[in-house]
Amino acid sequence: MEQRRAEPDRNNSVTPVSLYGEFTLTGNRKVRCAVSLTERDLVIQRLTSAPVGRSKVVLSLKDCVGCRAYREDDNADPAAYFAAHFYPLKRRWMSSGVSRQRAEQCFRLAALQDARANLEEAEKWARAVRERAVRQQTSLRGNGECSLP
Repeated sequence: MEQRRAEPDRNNSVTPVSLYGEFTLTGNRKVRCAVSLTERDLVIQRLTSAPVGRSKVVLSLKDCVGCRAYREDDNADPAAYFAAHFYPLKRRWMSSGVSRQRAEQCFRLAALQDARANLEEAEKWARAVRERAVRQQTSLRGNGECSLP
């Protein structure tokens, strides 16, 4: 995949994108997303109009607890999938505190008619997310912080 630069972050510096791809969501194949992987974040931007909700989500890799690639049992469908699991801190609805809540992002990759090539691409994404998540969590532990409860 080609390398691109992400939008500037809060510190007005540009974060290089290591992977970029366009996928559909597993639950709704009509919803297309641009997914960017930086050294610190997984950035998901909806490409189709979204009447409700946010069109851009930034998930910190320090909150990532796993990522995997897989294929469905349907041999007629050449698509492959990759799913990333996060536990980010979120504000509680009824109180002023924060807690970790599970957030799963699952993407369908069907760029090619070759099922093996699609799976290899999904595995490349899953491996890259896992490697960067480990780096982020290792750097946190080195600073005396703990990333998960």
